[in-house]
Amino acid sequence: MYCSAKGEECDERPSQPWFDFISNEPGSSPNIKCVSESYPQADIGWYTSLETSGKGFTENPINTSKFVKKTLVCCATNAIGQECSQLYDYDVGSTSMEEQEVREVVLSPGQSLLLRCSMTNKESLHPQWSVDGRPGMTTESDNHEGFRMAYLYMKSVTEEQNGTYTCVGRQNKSVSVRVLAKGFVSVSLGQTNKTISTTEAINFCLQANISSQPLPDYCAWETPDGKWVDCGQRSWRNGTRVLCDQKISGEYKLHLEVASQRVIRTMALCVADKPQINCSPLEGIVWCEAVSPVPTNVSWKLCQESNNNCMRDPQGSSWTQVQHEKVEDVYLFCETRINSSMTTNDWLAADLPANPFAQFCLTNSFGYWCSDNQYFSPPSTKTHLQSTGSNELKIGILVLLVALVVIGLLFLYNFRKKPRYESQLQMIQIMGHNDNDYIYINFKDFEYDQKWEFPRENLQLGKELGSGAFGMVVQATAVGISPLGISQVAVKMLKEKHQTVEKEALMSELKMMTQIGNHDNIVNLLGACTGTGPVYLIFQFCWYGDLLNYLKNNRECYHKSLTDAFITDRFSSLYHNQQSKKDYSEFQITLDDYSHMQPATTGGQENIALLKLTAEGNQFDKDREQQAEELEGLTYQDLLSFAHQVAMGMEFLSSKNCIHRDLAARNVLVTKDRLVKIGDFGLARDIDNDSNYVVRGNVRLPVKWMAPESIFQGMYTMKSDTWAYGILLWEIFSLGVTPYPGVKVDNKFYSMIKRGFQMECPYYAGISVYRMMCKCWSLEPSDRPAFSKLVAFMEAQLTNMEEKLYHNTAEEMSSDYMNALAILDISSQLMKGKEV
Repeated sequence: MYCSAKGEECDERPSQPWFDFISNEPGSSPNIKCVSESYPQADIGWYTSLETSGKGFTENPINTSKFVKKTLVCCATNAIGQECSQLYDYDVGSTSMEEQEVREVVLSPGQSLLLRCSMTNKESLHPQWSVDGRPGMTTESDNHEGFRMAYLYMKSVTEEQNGTYTCVGRQNKSVSVRVLAKGFVSVSLGQTNKTISTTEAINFCLQANISSQPLPDYCAWETPDGKWVDCGQRSWRNGTRVLCDQKISGEYKLHLEVASQRVIRTMALCVADKPQINCSPLEGIVWCEAVSPVPTNVSWKLCQESNNNCMRDPQGSSWTQVQHEKVEDVYLFCETRINSSMTTNDWLAADLPANPFAQFCLTNSFGYWCSDNQYFSPPSTKTHLQSTGSNELKIGILVLLVALVVIGLLFLYNFRKKPRYESQLQMIQIMGHNDNDYIYINFKDFEYDQKWEFPRENLQLGKELGSGAFGMVVQATAVGISPLGISQVAVKMLKEKHQTVEKEALMSELKMMTQIGNHDNIVNLLGACTGTGPVYLIFQFCWYGDLLNYLKNNRECYHKSLTDAFITDRFSSLYHNQQSKKDYSEFQITLDDYSHMQPATTGGQENIALLKLTAEGNQFDKDREQQAEELEGLTYQDLLSFAHQVAMGMEFLSSKNCIHRDLAARNVLVTKDRLVKIGDFGLARDIDNDSNYVVRGNVRLPVKWMAPESIFQGMYTMKSDTWAYGILLWEIFSLGVTPYPGVKVDNKFYSMIKRGFQMECPYYAGISVYRMMCKCWSLEPSDRPAFSKLVAFMEAQLTNMEEKLYHNTAEEMSSDYMNALAILDISSQLMKGKEV
């Protein structure tokens, strides 16, 4: 916008033109008026081509009889710039959807919509629009110049006009109309990591499906070699933008600007060329190194004939294949580095004659390759023992050098590609009606509310609870952070040598947590220290650590029923404990100790009181209480309670438009009264040495917990969290077994996931719970249940268990209770030395 010196008037670019539809008398073709607002007033031009450089018509409105051709473009032009709009046309006489026909129209409330479909009058039918009775619509038919046409017009659209509109003719053509507020943008790149062969690269195109309101002001592709390719920005016929004939491996970025909002989407392309193989034959060893774009199987072949015979018969009987395990494989996206050697011992094990020729071979999804013939000259048997020491020294030095080179390359790569810290928990802004249309909210520029600030001097740091690549979590004592006075807390912090961007990320996480709020099943933020000194985020402390280890540690005391728990754990341990005491006269057992033998009504947890052995006031200190709680057996109700509480926590996060992205038993913490809380302590997890995180692309990911769209497209939504919740259920009801037991994460695993493979029912799960797990693992995200439904399901499961428990209690409690009293009476008499 350009303003005059007096500030009275501002020159501005024309607005995007829109259409007014003007009906004429019956038998006459309608008029279309093109409207655009600007200063100075724009000139209106009509064109019959997307390229507006040709001759146009200047009258406004124009009669549609002058524009029989499919393309009709209106452009508004002034000294500042030009904006164009195009009539949406559909040929219902054609058997195929033409490229210029728009599949989707995105508008803002209040804009006008004009659609036209046509067919030649050789057909007996007349095209007509199917509008499904929606309000505010005008439809009109026209017939001239050998064409029959049908128009659909809405002067001012509202959200009520959302839907699919179909023009019926010899062929039906449909268009999706979406009425959205300005600022909406959705970009789909399909696969975010794509590997193709060099042959496929000749005709391969990167493709982005873009839906936005308004149309992008700017659109460009950025190639790995730093070039920028404009993908067009005016008069879009549809939302698909392509970049073809790309033969360079690397990251391609699509840059968009929509209503001052900048959007970047990234796709990694790997063009798989022939692997590079380099071999070095030495005395007693052939060492080969290869670089392949994709994971590769390796093998060695030895030929016992002359070199000429071996060359003439590369696949024949002269060659013997030798398998061995001496392979070092370093996998990065589009760069798998392989080192392998054939040594004297391998040659001797193959029982081959002297001086064979060797080939190092690679097999991957794109082909089979072998190195040139390498002359393999192992030492003779007589001198073998004499030269063993020197050969081993040479081999050791060579292996050490190669290892140093590999370590150096890995260090340089990790230094160059070192990931930055980012909270797994992210708050999103949904941009449309589809959950997949969202952006992460950047809290970097949000103001930090000082009410969360906690005096650093009131915080006494204690032992380390966890440490990772970016930071650590320590236990601490906080004075005055809660009404209790002195509280145990967990403090999250960065390591001393951190980067500025990591501190900004931690501050962004802090600001996000203040926006989310508190919930019983979330590890809640209590405060922060952001002033002079390191940034500390202060969270609730959970006494029993993560749920995964809690389940593993309590496997031995799992009981299927309440009665099992009482008889096996509580009563028998009590009886043995009584026998071990020296001064039996001090112990008193009262009927009050039985008053807690009832199922809990909150959270579905059972709370069977241990029969207390008391002395001097029947008091226990905190350590005794904690130990007693740890010794209580787990029951099926407890497992349901854990599942229910996690579902409630995730329902709360979903209501705040938060996605977790790493929901697993290791990220759920357990505190007193078996209350579980969802946390995000990825900052303090050493994922490089955690087998649950495997390399995919350039990062380590918890693949076994990830939904297919997250693995293959990098898309995380509430429904991908639902998938992870299903895996978490499997962990809970297997008492901490690693998902997909015995299955290695490789190409076979990824193929299984794509095909819809689902784990079998875990040992401790009921059939109804297992069915819900399977629903969570639906390949189609929309088929997975929402967390509100999962909460209701788990509540129903707990209610059913409680009803069964009450029935069992009514039938069995009386006899069990009397038996327990009888045994206790006998034991009491034994303690006093009486005969029974």
